[in-house]
Amino acid sequence: MSIRRYFGRLVNSNAAVKHWPTAMLLAVTLSGCSVFGTAPPEEQVRRLSEEWLEALLQGDYKKAYSYTTPGYQATHSARDHGRSYAGVAMWRKAEIGDVTCEGNQPSRCTAMLMVTYKSLRGGFENTRPLELIWIRTENSNWGLYKD
Repeated sequence: MSIRRYFGRLVNSNAAVKHWPTAMLLAVTLSGCSVFGTAPPEEQVRRLSEEWLEALLQGDYKKAYSYTTPGYQATHSARDHGRSYAGVAMWRKAEIGDVTCEGNQPSRCTAMLMVTYKSLRGGFENTRPLELIWIRTENSNWGLYKD
């Protein structure tokens, strides 16, 4: 049987009608994967920054630590990482602002985290930026750089 006749039968059969939703779901899923993989670095870093921030705000320091670079992880523990953000409980508001990447094929991006917190002295609110530096690791993934 020729390929043309086979596909002609498939299109005209009930099997094609029964399985078209599955085929469409598969096509959408596969196209979604390719679109995500080709997202601009700024979008990738924004998404990672927001995921890292969410983990931090929920007190999941182990998950937040998983976003750091392998070099940082080789010299620091998840507990160390959590300690560097010990004041997170006093944060009133935290959001990712501008994300900028350097060059055409960036290996470094910076995300600005704007944090509003209540001061211990005086009780007034203050907002300050924290710079999150993301670098591409050896396996081309992004990692949060901490020194």
